[in-house]
Amino acid sequence: MTKLQYRPELDGLRALAVVPVILYHAGLQSLSGGFLGVDVFFVISGYLITNILYSEMSLGKFTFLGFYERRARRILPTLFLVCLACIPAAYFLLMPSDLYEFAGSLVSVNLFASNFFFWSQTDYFASSSDLKPLLHTWSLAVEEQFYIFFPFLLLAMRKLPRKTVLYVILALSLGSFLFSVIGSRRFFDANFFLLPSRAWELGAGAAIALALGGRILSPSRLTQIGSWTGIIMVVGSYIFLDKTMLMPGLFSLFPVLGTVLIICCTGHTGTLSTRLMTLKPMIWIGLISYSAYLWHQPIFAFARHMSLFELSLTNMIFVIGLTLVLAWLTTKYVEAPFRNRKTFNFTKIVQVSSALCVLIIAIGIVEYSSHGMPDRKHGLAANIEQAFQKTEGLSPNCHMSPLPRDCIKAGSADRKTIAVWGDSFAMHLVDGVIASEPDVNLYQLTMHSCPPIRDATPFNPWGNGQKGANWTQQCQSFNNQASQFIADNPDIDTVVLSSQFAQIVRAEYFVSNDNQHITTSVETVEPKILDTIAWLKKAGKEVVIIGPMPNSDHNIGRCLAKSQWFGLSGKENCLLHTNELAKGELQIEGLLTDLAMHHRVLSLKNELCHDGVCDVMVANTPLYYDGGHLTTEGSRALGKALHFYDFILNDAREKRAG
Repeated sequence: MTKLQYRPELDGLRALAVVPVILYHAGLQSLSGGFLGVDVFFVISGYLITNILYSEMSLGKFTFLGFYERRARRILPTLFLVCLACIPAAYFLLMPSDLYEFAGSLVSVNLFASNFFFWSQTDYFASSSDLKPLLHTWSLAVEEQFYIFFPFLLLAMRKLPRKTVLYVILALSLGSFLFSVIGSRRFFDANFFLLPSRAWELGAGAAIALALGGRILSPSRLTQIGSWTGIIMVVGSYIFLDKTMLMPGLFSLFPVLGTVLIICCTGHTGTLSTRLMTLKPMIWIGLISYSAYLWHQPIFAFARHMSLFELSLTNMIFVIGLTLVLAWLTTKYVEAPFRNRKTFNFTKIVQVSSALCVLIIAIGIVEYSSHGMPDRKHGLAANIEQAFQKTEGLSPNCHMSPLPRDCIKAGSADRKTIAVWGDSFAMHLVDGVIASEPDVNLYQLTMHSCPPIRDATPFNPWGNGQKGANWTQQCQSFNNQASQFIADNPDIDTVVLSSQFAQIVRAEYFVSNDNQHITTSVETVEPKILDTIAWLKKAGKEVVIIGPMPNSDHNIGRCLAKSQWFGLSGKENCLLHTNELAKGELQIEGLLTDLAMHHRVLSLKNELCHDGVCDVMVANTPLYYDGGHLTTEGSRALGKALHFYDFILNDAREKRAG
């Protein structure tokens, strides 16, 4: 196998991978698939590492110590620097729960297990992911885990013909690919973060290395077509693919095969595609791509933590510029010296790496064991954390059958019994109902994202590809059980239906109990809501509908919390204007208006929004946990202010008497 020569077009390919990732995390909407730059990196890594390993093994020069020393020189210096820079920023900027999670990620990063950590903690595509400084290190962990076993695999096959090794790698990669296709629908988060579903992307690069044997294809009309096809596939993936397409999986073939074509078919000076990939700006970015990748996420995350709302375009341009400057400085003054064996010999590398690794892990353990150091700023951190706790009512598990005991609140015998049925926007009302009447008898029947409709269940309600058929069946089953539970319990006097109802405009479609698809619109789903109300009334129940909080695409809760942290006025800095309400709010408000013509409806928007501005605090208590959900204290304050219990029962009686 020919020793691989430097290929400048691969630095251009690195630039083509890292720039979309950075722009995607910056929030550039037109690059909806920018996160796929990581897939491109995986293919490049598989190609380069296999070339190095197989060439050394063929010549009898391979040693595990030498291989892992090179990986340490390449990866650890910048990684340690970024971790060390993050520690003081996290201490001064993060709330206790955020610092607690950051500390856990800090430890896992230095154990090359952050993909497991974030798998257990995070939906990569959730808006809160933008605030996690070390989230991007999951891909580094995947690569390092690959490097642990891959040399052993190649070493075990070193005496086999290269073609046989290629077939083995292709077979293993095919198995990993099929696993990712299945996993994309059955266990989305694990599929995204873990090596078994990603190995085929690294394997694709390995297969090219074995197939080419360190050579590049001779220039021809076919290679020119192949190189441009590859570029179009990769760039097209960034533009036309998005997070809803269940990746890694079938759609990941576009960036992966595109990268394969670029590696195979570019490399000859004189061809237009090679000239494009070797432009000086492309090579410059490619050479600093590793540092740029490591710096961008923490810089973006901490900038967002410093900002009350989303970063402005000007701020984001500055942050991107800062990322590139730090990447250049790090490459020149950290990466390059550590690769120089004369400056840092093997002993120094081991000593420095071990000391820094132990130091960083120790700091992470201290912050983690203290649960995020809540005593910072004389206990202000703990006070803010307490004020901004998310409420899930009596329990987040009130969708189970039989209904858990902690989803039942027993009150006074002379109080009527209420059932609260709906999604998380019903959950967050429960504390308010109890605060307005502590002796209330209450059942909580709630499931996240599942609106209280008997015969219409949303498919993929948030458009993120993760709540598909299995989730729809769970929601459908829950609603059938919840409605039957209500009908079978004569002590339940009044049912409160509540939901964000945004699924009506966001879901791909709704599914009826007989598996018919219902178009996603207010006009098609409203009759199903009316049928649910009629069914409940036929069962002898009073029905009250409470609309959602005024919902914003901005994180009002974070703005309020940060205002307190920085000593600012949340009431003045976190205004919610009615023209800034989330997409679909007008349609939902129209639905509630229609329902109010014949049923009792409490519109929280009408109660909280006046003269174009919506209240974000009641009685000096912050209401919002995020863009639409109430905090525990906010729910209680709102329940008391709007007299939830009296509205639900007294007004329901007046409606029946009328």
